Amino acid sequence: MKNAIPRAWRVMILALALAGTALPHSSLMAVTNTYYVDLAAPASAAPYSSWNTAATSILDGVSQALAGYGGGVDCLVLVTNGIYALTNTIYITKSITVRSVGGPTVTIVDANASSSMPQRVFVFSNACSGAVLDGFTIKGGCTLGRPRNHPDNPPPTNCPSGDPGAGICMLGGTVINCHVAFNTTYWYAAGIWMNAGLVENCLIYSNEVPSTAHDGCCNWPNAVGGVYIGGANATVQNCEIFGNIGRGAGWGPAGGAGVGLMSGKLLNSSVHHNNLYGGFGGSGINMDPGSGGLVSNCLVYGNGGAPGAGRGTGIWAGSGKIVDTIITNNSGGSWPVDTANAVTLQNVLIANHPGQISIRPWGGGTMDNCTMAGNGYGVDRQNGPTFVMRNCINTNPSGAFYTGAGANLTIVMSNCLSTTLSGAGITSVDSINTDPMFVDATGANFRLQKKSPCVDSGIITEWMTAARDLDGVKRVRGPCVDMGCYEAAANPGTLILLR
Repeated sequence: MKNAIPRAWRVMILALALAGTALPHSSLMAVTNTYYVDLAAPASAAPYSSWNTAATSILDGVSQALAGYGGGVDCLVLVTNGIYALTNTIYITKSITVRSVGGPTVTIVDANASSSMPQRVFVFSNACSGAVLDGFTIKGGCTLGRPRNHPDNPPPTNCPSGDPGAGICMLGGTVINCHVAFNTTYWYAAGIWMNAGLVENCLIYSNEVPSTAHDGCCNWPNAVGGVYIGGANATVQNCEIFGNIGRGAGWGPAGGAGVGLMSGKLLNSSVHHNNLYGGFGGSGINMDPGSGGLVSNCLVYGNGGAPGAGRGTGIWAGSGKIVDTIITNNSGGSWPVDTANAVTLQNVLIANHPGQISIRPWGGGTMDNCTMAGNGYGVDRQNGPTFVMRNCINTNPSGAFYTGAGANLTIVMSNCLSTTLSGAGITSVDSINTDPMFVDATGANFRLQKKSPCVDSGIITEWMTAARDLDGVKRVRGPCVDMGCYEAAANPGTLILLR
């Protein structure tokens, strides 16, 4: 009989009962009901328990699974290849799994929505932390997303008012192995809006905030094209985020194009060729002020937008931490990295931004073991308290520091290589002004030659104990740490063969 308890388990349960032993927790006895979805099912009929009787819409399969979930029963919705056109948003309110058979290139969920017929594709409620969406292309979502104070704004339903997340709105759960593309919003986030949960191994691309995205009431909105990561328990990892368009008029993470990061984590991902029009910046990534997000082990390149829109053509950071990350070849603004408040950078390469100033640290902060090379200038001294640089390499053709009118940022360097070591507001200790001896600066290889003066010339600090450099090798592997974001290659040893 379907979903009966296996004979071996029946024997175990009977033996335990006869011995007076408490029965195992229900999770040990959980069974999985599988519900099938196939556009071409020959005899579709609930409860969709076979391919022959499969549901012909994902919404029907999910609804059946939600009804069957609980009491020790897990539910799997298995979807075969096809283009599934939506008539209603799919709400996932329990910890079920929805999985494709053939993967995202052949299993497409298309809302085909528009501003006249707005509709999200998927919504995960905050009651479904164990829910999984695996292996779909999610496209065609559109949300009007009026701000909270708009007179026509409806009350929130599962996701906050303003309808963020045209493709996916997540208050929990996991999205894995999906493509999220060609979704549109008029407020906050076109591809994915998430306040909690995990997005992993996904492509997030070609999502857009239209040029007509005026809210009709107040002003131009802040809206991110790709993904908004909103809570401390929200993580995006191992993803590629590219070709998204964002627009914005003010501060905050929704002003970015690729990623808007509030207080969660962006890990092991590439963010490239996103474009921002308007706003305070973050063509690649926009990190919200005061919320402490983390960008780690990422590649941020080729992002841009309208001139003047790119305060932080790679990353605009109002707070938080950027570690083990390469920021290169971004365009359309004055600073590839622009920060406010005290931001921490560790093991970061900022390179190949001709005519731009590597970083503008408005709010001060710290920079450890970073390399700035091949940009116009190194650090912009416009505004701010104190910016501390340790073990950094700052060599750029126009100069180490840009000092414009009213510049008052204090620079404190220790164990750095810089083409400027002193001056008004600039102090240095144990620092040098010489050729860093990169392996191939012309070819954008900013690793160190073995004879570089930067080798073993840094100062060891606590965070380096278990850290790695940008090549993934031990951060300290000589008598002392090297300057910059790469440890020099170790000298080859001697191999002795014993016979």
